[in-house]
Amino acid sequence: MSGHILPYSDHYINFTLKMSNAFNGKVKSDTLVCHCRNP
Repeated sequence: MSGHILPYSDHYINFTLKMSNAFNGKVKSDTLVCHCRNP
């Protein structure tokens, strides 16, 4: 059972990390754009 759950949880954790990193990157770039447009 643990052999089945571990790969899934590892994949899920990696997936959520990628998603949060992409989201944070988008927020940062959006913030930079706002600051550049409205200094």
